[in-house]
Amino acid sequence: MLQRAVTQQHNVSVSGGGDNSSYYVSGNFSKDRPVFKSNYGQTYSLTSNLTNDFLKKRLTLFTGLNYTDQTSQNNSAALNALSAGATGYAPYEMLVDEQGNKIYKGVALTKQVSDDFTRTRNILPWTYNAIDELNYNNTILAKNSIRANASLKGKVTDWLSLTVAGQYQKTNEKTTLIQNENSYLVRNLINTGAHPDNALASANLYGTQFGFPKGSIYNAGVIERDDYSLRAQFDVNKNWGDQHHFDMIGGTEIRQTKSTGNERIIYGYNEETSVGVNANTYNRNTYRTIFNGSASLPALNNTIYKNRRRYLSYYSNASYSFMSRYFATASVRFDDINILGVDRRNRATPLWSAGLRWDASQEDFLKQFNWLSSLSLRASIGTSGNPPEGAPNYTTVTFGTLDGFTQLPIASIGAPANPDVGWETTKTTNFGVDAAFLNNRLSFVFEVYKKKTKDILYAFPINSTYGFNTLRYNAADMEGHGVEFLINAEVFKAKDWGWNTNFNFSYNTNKALDSRFPITGVSPGLLSIVNDYPLDNIFAYRWAGLSNEGLSQVYRADGSIVNGKLGSPSVTAQDLIYMGRTTAPYFGAFTNTFKYKNISLEARISYETGHKFRINKGATAYPTNGSLTGLLNTNEALANRWRNPGDEAFTDVPGLRGATTNGLNYFANSDLNIRDAANIRFQQLSLNYQLPAAILKKAPYIKTLTVGVTATNLGLLWVANDEGVDPLYQNTNTFSNLPPSRTYLLNLNLSF
Repeated sequence: MLQRAVTQQHNVSVSGGGDNSSYYVSGNFSKDRPVFKSNYGQTYSLTSNLTNDFLKKRLTLFTGLNYTDQTSQNNSAALNALSAGATGYAPYEMLVDEQGNKIYKGVALTKQVSDDFTRTRNILPWTYNAIDELNYNNTILAKNSIRANASLKGKVTDWLSLTVAGQYQKTNEKTTLIQNENSYLVRNLINTGAHPDNALASANLYGTQFGFPKGSIYNAGVIERDDYSLRAQFDVNKNWGDQHHFDMIGGTEIRQTKSTGNERIIYGYNEETSVGVNANTYNRNTYRTIFNGSASLPALNNTIYKNRRRYLSYYSNASYSFMSRYFATASVRFDDINILGVDRRNRATPLWSAGLRWDASQEDFLKQFNWLSSLSLRASIGTSGNPPEGAPNYTTVTFGTLDGFTQLPIASIGAPANPDVGWETTKTTNFGVDAAFLNNRLSFVFEVYKKKTKDILYAFPINSTYGFNTLRYNAADMEGHGVEFLINAEVFKAKDWGWNTNFNFSYNTNKALDSRFPITGVSPGLLSIVNDYPLDNIFAYRWAGLSNEGLSQVYRADGSIVNGKLGSPSVTAQDLIYMGRTTAPYFGAFTNTFKYKNISLEARISYETGHKFRINKGATAYPTNGSLTGLLNTNEALANRWRNPGDEAFTDVPGLRGATTNGLNYFANSDLNIRDAANIRFQQLSLNYQLPAAILKKAPYIKTLTVGVTATNLGLLWVANDEGVDPLYQNTNTFSNLPPSRTYLLNLNLSF
């Protein structure tokens, strides 16, 4: 089911030209074979650029063309076999026997009953083997796009130029999923719908016992995208004597993205003749199942959709410098977008920024210090924002499929009118210092910033008798601040040897600012916005151990103890304890590069600290109610669970008897399971060798040749929690949170 993952990438480029023209052509091929079998992806791309100068280089024409072709296949059989669920395999279950013959197992029914039904009811085989599924249910994506762009730049004067540019891109994408009749998914649908009464039903015009059509299920989706943009811009680059310099750009841009597509499903599909059954006449009503129940064909997804989005922007940036030591910058931007149902005054807003920088090292009173290479101080302030998508000013209507009786389209209110929504805006203030010493052998960057976001869109509950439970408003505010520090040092430098080190450190924090988010809205285990707390907060119950019945117990704020029994007192938000943040407020990396002649070795280590995570102790693995099939969701903590009175003295894992949803919630989301998430990990190690110029002289057509090997995701070096669990990639039994695999990259770079 698994294979060694391999990724390959090949690039080749050719460039050249003359005095008034230049060209660049490149090709790329990449292929990815992931760890799960029957999955792959490959991409081809070709790029061509041409630049021509006219009128003594006063007019420049640039043209570019890019084509990309992408194909991929996705098959979930291996992932399903490794995951909890009906088609999951326990570690002791075998796929094949000692002779290599496949071993089949029952899923919907036991193997004995499945085989008996196949023999006596004249239905399809009803057992399962994951290896077979590697050949079925493959989702094929075929995508290609072509992009053409051109620009014409003319010099009006020696300090003013004008540019007009445009780009057009067309993308075609087709997704095909054929769920083969031999796949377990389809066989299960066909067999479940097998009943003798179906052949007698007047609704079944085919007179067969199968209420669900025999054959494959054909799923297809097609998307066509057309995007274009047009831009006009002026550039100013002006000097006044030796002391004044002014740069400015200004322009306008319009863009449009348009997409059309359709999706369809065909039942009873014959892969040889490409013909399926008419689902409208095959079985117009429900059919009997093999278990004497009733079912009906799933809804047909014959969807046709269109979407068009237009953008309009005006922008300008300007900078001024005096004596090459005093700098001022400013920018302003106005964006508009045709969001459905939003009035223009709420769709568009001006955004701006301004900054100052002082290159202090150019001052005469500092030039006397030879050890100071550079020193500058800077400050900036500005705004950014997001348009109010998903919150229309006008009522929007959503149309669905046709009604089966009236043949009229089904319509519903997509979103109610809300005339009070506008942009989310963020105001950022920034101060920084850049310095270098000892002929730039030691340098550092220090930066401090503050952000305040206003009018964050948030869904508030409303009276449900209006037809909706929530309505989005510009309601929430948030503020945050942070510090960033970077130091780079050339520790050792000699003729053949060198050692360079780089260290960066970052800190940031945030908190919500709105009294409409009181702590009463906190629910452990769910993301909750709480006034005066970080957005990535984590709250927990106060653990009070197990009762003598093996039930979870937690403290209330008054010191009393409650458990998860039905009828026991409830726990409110005021009874919870704040544990910290789930994302690291302190983080950074440490990089060292060692060089000897033409050999370089680089190692990068990253770190995070100051945050918490909730360790998984298997609360979701308890069989509290209902039925379970296949591989169960398990956790090693359950091996140490409470079994008999007195066990509560040495275990905190609840027992199976009497387990309730509330009790397991207390256990899973208590401070008992909160851990320090600090970690240090080895991110990358690279070794490169550049062939000496003396050797390349023997092959004059080769300019440079570099060969190297890089290893990434090398794993954890240290974690703060005692269990040794990686806080970023904790096992969830679904294999959707696996750590990135260790990757080895061999590269060869040739230049002619």
